[in-house]
Order: sequence, then C-alpha cells, then structure tokens
Amino acid sequence: MKMHWRICAKKKDRAVKIALCCVLLAGCGKKESVVSEVTSSVSQEPVKKNIVWAVEPTMEFTDVKNIEALRQGQMLVELEAGGYQAVIVDAELTGYPAQWLGSGYAANAVAVEKAGKAGIYDYYGNELYPIQIRVNATPFSKGVSSGLWFKEQGDSESAIGYADSSTGKSYVFSKDFKETTEVAYDDFLPDPFRGYVDYGTLAYKNGVLGVLYRLVDANGQVSATQAFEACPREILPYRCIIDTIDDSFARQSRQIISKDGSFYAGIVNGRGKYQEKTYINGFYMCGTGTEKAFVNAASATQISLDYHDGLYFEDGYAPVKKYGKWGFINENGEEVTDFIFDDATALYDGLAWVKYDDKWGVLKLAKSLESGVDITLSECYGYDLDEEVIGRITVLVSNLNFRDNPGTGGANCGIARENISYPVYETQQDENYTWYRVDGSHWLADKNGEWLMFGNE
Repeated sequence: MKMHWRICAKKKDRAVKIALCCVLLAGCGKKESVVSEVTSSVSQEPVKKNIVWAVEPTMEFTDVKNIEALRQGQMLVELEAGGYQAVIVDAELTGYPAQWLGSGYAANAVAVEKAGKAGIYDYYGNELYPIQIRVNATPFSKGVSSGLWFKEQGDSESAIGYADSSTGKSYVFSKDFKETTEVAYDDFLPDPFRGYVDYGTLAYKNGVLGVLYRLVDANGQVSATQAFEACPREILPYRCIIDTIDDSFARQSRQIISKDGSFYAGIVNGRGKYQEKTYINGFYMCGTGTEKAFVNAASATQISLDYHDGLYFEDGYAPVKKYGKWGFINENGEEVTDFIFDDATALYDGLAWVKYDDKWGVLKLAKSLESGVDITLSECYGYDLDEEVIGRITVLVSNLNFRDNPGTGGANCGIARENISYPVYETQQDENYTWYRVDGSHWLADKNGEWLMFGNE
C-alpha cells in the first residue's frame, strides 16, 4: 500500500486526478444608577491617536479580509482493493492564513476592496498590488482567492490568484503579492473541491483507521455504494479531525488524531456541532448557524462564550462578533476590547485591520494590551476632545450598549467591556436613566447604580 502527498483535484474536462499536499478558514439584564449631580472638576489629558493605532482609521475601503491559502485538500491513498483514492482531510492549519500548509506566501497581506475592485495591502497600510482586480459574485470573478494552479505536464500546486471571466484570463500572485503571472483561464481553479462528491474520507471503524469511499460501477461511474478499507496509521503529516463510524458507515463521533494516527482528543460539540475546517492554531469552533464558540483542541475545553461570528486565533487573539459589532478575545476566552468595530480581520504580528464608521485602520492590538493600554471606545476615538473630565465610570455588567445620544432611541454604537472604566465629560438625567458621555458623542446609561459605578478622579 502506498501513500502520496501531492496536489490533488479534479478539474472540469480533465481526466487526471492530481494529489494534494496542502491539505487543506443589547441591552443589560440589570438595572441602570441614580447619581447625584456631578460636581467633580478633575481634568485629564486627552488620549492621543497613536497610542492604539498603527494606521489611523481613515481608509475608505468597502471590505478588507484575510488572504487564506487552501483550507481543504486531499491525500491520495492507494488501497489494496479500492486502488487510488483521493481522500478529503480536515487537518490542523497553523501559522498565518496566507501561509497555511507551507504555501510560501507572505503573511503580511490582506485583500482590500473598493468600487467593485480588489487589491493587496499590508498591515502597515501600504499598497502591495493595485486595486484593479474585478470583483463580482461569480466563482471565476470574485477577486483574490486561493485555488489550484495547473501547470505544464499535468502538475499543479496550491496558489493564490484570481480568474476573470471578462478577460478570459487567470492570474497567479507572486509569493510577495507584488506581481502576477498570467495563465490560461482554465489553469487557475478557485474553490477546487467545491461540488465534488466522489472522494473518500478518513475514518475509524471498530478501532481501525481506514478510508470510507464510494465504489465504481460496471460503467466506470461512481456509485452510491460505500466501502471501508483499512490503511496504515502512520500516514499523516498533520493532526486532523476524522469520523468514527459504525458498521453501516454512519458517523458516531469525531476525534482529533496525531500524525502517527493515534488518538489526540475528542471533539466537543458544546452547544452546537463542530464547524468544518476551523481547526486552526490549536483551537476549533463549535456552534450553530448563528452562534459559535471556541474549543481548545488539546484539552477539549470550550473556552469562549457563544458569539454570532468569529475568525481564528493568531498571535493569541481572535476577532469575534456579538450584537452586530466586532471585538477581540484572548486564548482564555476573555474579552479584551470593547465591541465597537463594524468589521475586523485576524492578526498579523499583533496587528489587526478594523472598520469603524465606514473607515478602515490598523489596530496595535497585542502591543497596546501588553503595555497596559485598554482597547476601549475612549482610547480609540476619544483622542480629539479638548474638554474637562468630570469623573470616571466603571462598567459593572456585560453587554451594556453605547448610544449616540442620551436616550434609549439612540443608535447602538457598540458594547462596553465589563470592569473597564471610562472618562466622563457630561451627564444628563431623564425619568429612567442617568446618562454619561464618555467621548464626543457616545453615552452609557445607568439606573440605581447597578450598571455603572461613578467616581471622582
């Protein structure tokens, strides 16, 4: 029995299978504090922009997203009875997204979009490739994408590029994203495994590691009939997630196995099921279509609350979304920023692209937190105030909304972190709440001292 790790995919009108080596992407529940008239006149130096920003949020892109190498790929396994089988593998992805599975691409790059076109920038706001790539909803004109580059003599490799149906050409990026190589339209295939069902999967059956695959009928067509055949345990270059199946080939559970095929950890579904292809840098996601939580793969422990969306951990932090806004958590599942961003990317070298008020900037996330600077609304956006600080408030509850005016009808501008304090520039009282302005236009409400604690500095 032979095992080969190479690039593997099927392409339309191609008869050759090529094996893939790059396996392989509110309001509070408590009340708000009647506060007596604030008389403190403590002043404080306004926070300056460059404390938390590597690039200030001034760039008017419609979208910024991480460039990812292929998340999903195949292993070609030769079985005694089944012959060569292209096997889908859900392996652990490590490092930065553009470099997953040794793709060789530069990690310091994101895809940016503006006016229906895309380009490449780095995490310092510098243009690497001009914004000229056409973007639309079709698979072959969707902008920057991972895929397979079919080269001469039937060879292929994982690549990042784009295919444009309007020009009938495809383009593959150089490893630094600064240049492209023009290739035939059909020689770069985005989403190479989408829509194909005639591949096998690794599985454990009665304690035996093997491949579950579909048989070929007398006419050479892949049939609905399945078969299972054992394969050696020491075949994997990465940890991966596989199914355990019963005698009727029905999935019973999922496990993480090490490179030698031995058991590593069980999959914890938590309040939902395992999310496909999210086993990245030691964590994976479980959840439903609308909620997601992180699980530490080694300990099989759910470490985070449920969030409405999220990316993956890089440099110790992951972006997550709740109630329409993005913030960041650490590897203990602790929220380390306010939830004030309209969008966010995963980190590179401690930096993250974030969107606020329709503009993008680059946040010095890791360095700010490690130096004791909290990533709060006041630190990020209160820098232009030339006003007297009359006191400080400390948030006592989670999920307390920022509003853009002192009233419950004000727009929700994000969520304040629990146990974090904010400067106060102004207060207003209505029949239900005491409102505190914490920067130029953002307010927090309190009732009976249960949501906020006010103190003089």
